[in-house]
Amino acid sequence: MGGESLTRSVEFFDAQFQRQIREREYALNPFETLALDYLKGTVLDLGSGLGNVSLEAGRRSHHHESQSTAEMNRSKPSIKR
Repeated sequence: MGGESLTRSVEFFDAQFQRQIREREYALNPFETLALDYLKGTVLDLGSGLGNVSLEAGRRSHHHESQSTAEMNRSKPSIKR
């Protein structure tokens, strides 16, 4: 994926998330709603959105964990050769 394409993707989702926050639009989109039926066990929220799916999963009694990317990197085991 080229740098310009990646930048446009980040800008698109940033604008979408900012609009959702500004307009207090926290409803799940149709894809998120469908995905909830397939969640099983513990769900790890990687923090790439507003957290709506993770919150709804919790409401539906799925166990979920929120962990920032920085926390994940710190806890990731290192591979020694």
